[in-house]
Order: sequence, then C-alpha cells, then structure tokens
Amino acid sequence: IKIQKNCLVVMAEGVGKKMDQMIRGMRGEKDRINWEEFNYPPCLRLIHYKPSELSGSIKTVVKKINLSFVLVFFACLINLISTSIQVSTYAKGITVFYSILNFCIFCPLACLTFYRGYTAICKRPVEEKNITIYRVLQVICCILWFILSIVRFGCFNGWTRIKVLREHESGTNNFCIFLVVIEALLWTLAMAFGGWGAIAAAKAAEEPMGEYQGPSSMAQLVVVSCIKENFLLHYKQKKK
Repeated sequence: IKIQKNCLVVMAEGVGKKMDQMIRGMRGEKDRINWEEFNYPPCLRLIHYKPSELSGSIKTVVKKINLSFVLVFFACLINLISTSIQVSTYAKGITVFYSILNFCIFCPLACLTFYRGYTAICKRPVEEKNITIYRVLQVICCILWFILSIVRFGCFNGWTRIKVLREHESGTNNFCIFLVVIEALLWTLAMAFGGWGAIAAAKAAEEPMGEYQGPSSMAQLVVVSCIKENFLLHYKQKKK
C-alpha cells in the first residue's frame, strides 16, 4: 500500500508539473506582454512597447515597424530646424507654423500605424483584422512619405528642394542643403521600412507565435486544466 501511495505521489507531482508547463506554454507570448504598462514613446508614455517581451521573427518585424515611426519623428524634427533656418533667408515665416502642424499630424499618424501593426501581430488571431487595418494605414503612410521625400511645396523639403536652395546664396545655404538631404533620406527610409513592414506583418501573422496559438490553444488549455484538476482530485480520494 505504501508503495502504491508513493507511486501515486510521484505520478501526481510529475503530471502536475508537466501540465503546468503545458499551460504556461499555451498562454505564451500574449500573456507575457503587459499591455497596461504605458512606457512608449519616451516621456509621453502613451502606449506599451517593450521589445524584450518578444522573440524570434515577431521581434524582428515589430522592431522594423517601429523604426519607420522613429524615422518619421526625426524627419519632422529636422524639417522644423531646416524650415526655421530657411525663414531667415528667403522663406515665409508661416512655413514654421506649417512645419509644427505637420509634426503634430505625421508623428501621431506614424505612431498609430506602428501600434496597430504591433498589437495585430502580438494579439492575433483575436485581433487579426488589425493586420488589414495596419496594412491599409501603412500603405497610406508610404504614399505620403514618398511624396514628402520629393516635393518642395511650403515647408516640405524633399529632394527637389536642393535645386531651390542652390539658387539662393547665403551663409547657411550649404547647411540647409545638408539638412534637406538628411530629411529627404529619412522620408525615403521611412517609406522603405514601412512598405517592408506591411509585407512582413502579413507573413508574421501566419507564422506560429511559438507559445501562443490563439483560441484553439485556449480550448486546449481548458481541457488540460480540467484533466489536471480531475487527476489531483482522484489522487486525493485514493490517498484517503
């Protein structure tokens, strides 16, 4: 009888540990992300973004999508600096206001697009429709970033702005051209990474997330939990 009880104890502990591992594995990446911790962007802390909570190809895709947002932020910042310098030479003062307005529009748009893609990948398939929403937003952004990388209208300093600056002789001319090149390059890279993200996000959504597999795994989780509880209950009754 003692041998039987010892065997039951060992079996109960072994099965319990194994089922705990299965349960933790099924919960996976989705449950490891603390969506209530608002830590991004720095200082503003409007959304949650922590690359260390991700792994594998999912982490790579999300970081590239985030890079598009970061590039847009710096492009808007350089645009504000470049426009302010151009006002001192030939541009109208109102262009500075337009630059600030664009900063307040394009940065939130890029951040929203990034967050849509981030949550769509990490919360699938419950929010799988966000993949479509993200791709639509990202395509719109890519078209917009492409236009901004070329045009020279108002405060927009695309590649064609260089020709205008060369026609105006001033002490800050070369520096302005340098800033315009950097800004246009940032818009171009933002478009490239955004387009890549729109394609990669769709592929990433089809890949297994490692540990989290969606509703089917949650159903398995319930079954495994029930089996574990029944086994332990049966063991306790046998022990008595």
